[in-house]
Amino acid sequence: MHENLFNEGLTLMMLGMGFVFFFLIFLVGAMKSLSSTVNKFFNTITPEPSKKINNKKNNENNDDEIVAVIASVLHHRKLS
Repeated sequence: MHENLFNEGLTLMMLGMGFVFFFLIFLVGAMKSLSSTVNKFFNTITPEPSKKINNKKNNENNDDEIVAVIASVLHHRKLS
């Protein structure tokens, strides 16, 4: 009796896992086909990012701001 119940459990497990496996394969295929369809009809061209010019003056200002922020954090930690 226990062997029959065990075999039914294995069969049910394999059927369930097989169903989920094939459903996921179907889902991946559907997503790929929908993605290609959307890209075909709504193809958008993304602009290239603009190049930033690094000036030493901007870097010095950023360094001063970073030093000020670190100093204020340390000051507040000493007060707590």
